Amino acid sequence: MAIENEDEHRPLIELADPGLQRLIAAIDVLPSPPVAVMALNDILARKDAVIDDVASVVEADTAMTAKLLALVNSSFFGLNQSLTDVRGAIAYLGLDTVRNLLTAVELMRAFAAPNAELAQMMNDLHSHSLIVANLARSLMARGPRMHEAFAAGMMHDIGLLAIMSTLPDKFVELCESDAEEADVFGSSHAWLGAYILDLWGLPNSLVQSVLHSHDAYTLVSPTLTSAHAVYVAEQVTNFLDPASSPWETGSLPSHEYLETIGLDAAVTEMASSPNVKPV
Repeated sequence: MAIENEDEHRPLIELADPGLQRLIAAIDVLPSPPVAVMALNDILARKDAVIDDVASVVEADTAMTAKLLALVNSSFFGLNQSLTDVRGAIAYLGLDTVRNLLTAVELMRAFAAPNAELAQMMNDLHSHSLIVANLARSLMARGPRMHEAFAAGMMHDIGLLAIMSTLPDKFVELCESDAEEADVFGSSHAWLGAYILDLWGLPNSLVQSVLHSHDAYTLVSPTLTSAHAVYVAEQVTNFLDPASSPWETGSLPSHEYLETIGLDAAVTEMASSPNVKPV
């Protein structure tokens, strides 16, 4: 499923697929976006949005302020000195990136673990998502979509998180069998995750990155996009470190595909060095 205009927000994931309908019906209730996230979406829908507009929303929420400053000062962004104020963090990351990262954090907090075993697996999933996010960002080099790739990597398995939280028995069934996701859930966690992101009002480019986080090779695109970066990062992470995501396996994408998007040399180097691990 390709998107003709990934920057124009419009309903992307429709409930025409009966498998996705059944999966969402089984989950029963999906979390609604917090008020602050909806306010950020409303602000960024305006063409005249400025740093002060976004800062006013973030600063009104103490927890959100703490999350933003923790993220921007984390090792993932490699700052030479700490940023201690919200406006400085927004200026460094950009308006859209701030919204995307804070929404990713809120989404990952929206699903609670039903038991201790799944709580550990959900923590593992969070760690795995951050590894994929960091690698996806590095694959985008320092292009304009670099931070978007990071946010997409953070959210690429949000559908799986929803399934762990709301359908734990089905998730255990998947882990203990050789069945395909569609056979167990009726649809894929990528479709579910994309639907949730669309429901929360995130840009179509992010929705597409999650939707194609396991099959971006099916897209016809001569240039590297966040969707491709997340897919390659996911596959490389699972290939180099299978223990980071025991619920799924990974294999390196084909050389032909990697050459098309300009990542063949980078992935070949990572795969050929026994000391290289996604970090």
